[in-house]
Parts: sequence; C-alpha cells; structure tokens
Amino acid sequence: MLNCKMIEQSIGDLERKLRSAKKLRDKGGIVVVAESEFLLTAYDFDSRKMAY
Repeated sequence: MLNCKMIEQSIGDLERKLRSAKKLRDKGGIVVVAESEFLLTAYDFDSRKMAY
C-alpha cells in the first residue's frame, strides 16, 4: 500500500527524471565513460540549442 506522502515522493522522483531526460534530449544525448576511478562526461555540441 502507498500512502499520500509516498505517492507524492514517487511523483517528485519521476518529475526529476523527466526533467533530466528532457535536458539530455535537448543536448543531443550524452556519453559517459568510466575509467578506473574517473568518470568522463561528453555532450554532443551539435545539439539543437548549441547549433550556430
């Protein structure tokens, strides 16, 4: 069973994930590479917002 507080928390989590997914879509995707203890993140610079 879920109470109202748990449902609101789940909705908030989903909304945060949706905002993140929309940002990634607008950037044209994302590439993440893990090497040893380092995490490298690269964005597509040909994305819709960054196109000049």
